[in-house]
Amino acid sequence: MLAQVDMRFGVAIVENAYDHTAAIEAVRGSELFSREPELLQISKRLFPRIPFKTLDVLVVERFGKDISGAGMDPNITGRSSVGPVENFNGPAIQRIVVCDLTEASHGNGVAVNVADFITRRFFNKLDLKATYANGLACCNPSACQIPVIMETEEAVEMAVKTCRFIDHAHPRIVRLRSTLNMDEFEISEALLEEAHAQSNIEILG
Repeated sequence: MLAQVDMRFGVAIVENAYDHTAAIEAVRGSELFSREPELLQISKRLFPRIPFKTLDVLVVERFGKDISGAGMDPNITGRSSVGPVENFNGPAIQRIVVCDLTEASHGNGVAVNVADFITRRFFNKLDLKATYANGLACCNPSACQIPVIMETEEAVEMAVKTCRFIDHAHPRIVRLRSTLNMDEFEISEALLEEAHAQSNIEILG
C-alpha cells in the first residue's frame, strides 16, 4: 500500500501502564518501517506487569471487551486464545480464575478459554450466540470454549487445589480488578516478603 500512496508522515502514539499517552511522535513516511519496531520496544517497556516470577493462582475480577479485545490483556497473563504469548515477560501462572463479565461486553465472553475457572456469575452473563459469532468469525472456535464453572470462592479454592508442586498451605495468589487496572492489587501472604523487597511496590495494608 505504501508503494502506491505518497505517505508523507505518520503519527505514532505510545501508551503507558495506566492506559495514558506516554509519547506522540511524527514519523517520516520513509522511516515508518524502521521506526515502528523501535517504538514497539518502548511500548513494551511501559507495559504493566505482575511483579513476581511465579504465581500459583491469578484471580481476575473483571473480564471484558472494554478492558482488552481478548477480555484480559495477554501481555499480563501470558496466555492468548491461540496459545502462550511468545517472549512473555511476566510470571509463570498455573491457574487463572475469572470472576465477572463487564456489562460493556454485552455477553461476549470470547477468549475466556484462557482461564481455568470462571464463576457462575460470569457464566450467567454469557451470550453464547455473541461469543460464538465472534470466535467463529476469527476462525478460532477454541476461543469459545467455556472453563470450569464454580461459585466464586469455590473457584479460587479449586484453583489452588489443582495446582501441582506447590505449598498448598501457603499459595501464591494475586487478585486483580482487571488487567487494565493494576495500580492496586491484592496478594496472598506468601508473596509479602517478595513484595517488601521491591522498591516499586507500596504495601497498603
